[in-house]
Amino acid sequence: MRADILSPYSIFSVPKISEVYIIFRAIALEITGQCGPEILDYKFFAPEDIPWDSIYYPAIRQILERYIEERQAGVYGIYIGNDDTGKIHFIR
Repeated sequence: MRADILSPYSIFSVPKISEVYIIFRAIALEITGQCGPEILDYKFFAPEDIPWDSIYYPAIRQILERYIEERQAGVYGIYIGNDDTGKIHFIR
């Protein structure tokens, strides 16, 4: 996949497993079908078609819910924190 990265969107740690996630807001330019070794499968969904019950991590669900709300409002923030607590810093 080729993408135009617009901005960081969420930066958070998961202390229990010693991992840090950085999620970007981006525009897909080309779907090549080629992904890195950490991707087993991917699909694109319209917001109303997201399979919410299939999302394992609560933090990912929260990120998607926030993105849908912010996209409708046209104002985006950057979440910085961990998987339990953090703060959204809005871009002005």
